[in-house]
Amino acid sequence: SSSSYGEWFNSSEPSNPYPSANWNPWQEPQAGAASGAGPGGSAATEGGAGAGAADAVNPGAPLSQIQFQNKFVPESYGASGYSNQFIVQPVFSVNRKPESFFPFHVVRPTLPILEPNPDPDGPIGDIGGIGDLTLIDIYVHETKKKGLIWGVGPVVNFPTSSNRQTGLGEWQLGPTFAVVDSSKKNWVFAALFEAPFSLESDAYNILFNPGVTRLLPNDSYIGTGDLLMKLDDQDGNYVIPLSFRVGKVFKFGKQPINIFVQPQYTPSGFTSQPSAAQYGVKLNCTFLLPGAEFGYSKDKAAKRCGRHCLGCRHCR
Repeated sequence: SSSSYGEWFNSSEPSNPYPSANWNPWQEPQAGAASGAGPGGSAATEGGAGAGAADAVNPGAPLSQIQFQNKFVPESYGASGYSNQFIVQPVFSVNRKPESFFPFHVVRPTLPILEPNPDPDGPIGDIGGIGDLTLIDIYVHETKKKGLIWGVGPVVNFPTSSNRQTGLGEWQLGPTFAVVDSSKKNWVFAALFEAPFSLESDAYNILFNPGVTRLLPNDSYIGTGDLLMKLDDQDGNYVIPLSFRVGKVFKFGKQPINIFVQPQYTPSGFTSQPSAAQYGVKLNCTFLLPGAEFGYSKDKAAKRCGRHCLGCRHCR
């Protein structure tokens, strides 16, 4: 049977072991609140204002967003057809009480739509449909070191797939852990570990994604891609894709939008999985929502802190 893998922090594809070539569950990019250094944020890029590149590339920045991605894969191993995946991924940053060990958490549902999807066991390129819905909920802790945060939480896969070629079609549950270091000016280092296990069979995925991003002037950036590496699954398969992205945060009126392009390539010796993508390209368009508020109110938090405010994220 064919299987697949996931990606991260945003961006943005589900951690489903069975859809086609490449997937992401915690955000391939996740956006933050402002261009300056904030909680989990990094130094601002030149000319940054509002929701800028420094936060758009920071997976742990507390900023809500709506992501739309399209990934075209012209060539996959073990198949002669092409595949295309359209991904819808809203991201909600939910405030908690500022004195909490986890002052906020990031909730991210991801729904992939595949049309077509290469099928190594049948008519190539003829099978498509909706994939499994993936939901992650990362609780973020801000360490004493400015710019260094880590998060932990569950990943849940819902069996919403149209058929076996677009998703496993089973309930899956597992842990996810992430760490982000943006303390070095104009650099963001991140890593994500994820391990969803099926509740109905022996299927599982062990996923990992290291990320390095360099911030450039004018809210531009370049860095490694957001594809998750599959280290192991129930069949002993692995997939180690190589990818990089180039992007920029534009402003259309008052609306900041993060746009990036991400080519990918998986050498033959870097995968043992049937139908893994050999090469492809992803186009991302993310609407950043710095004014969106969910959970604990900033105004209430500021009143609660009063003159004893310690400069937490709610009062900045």
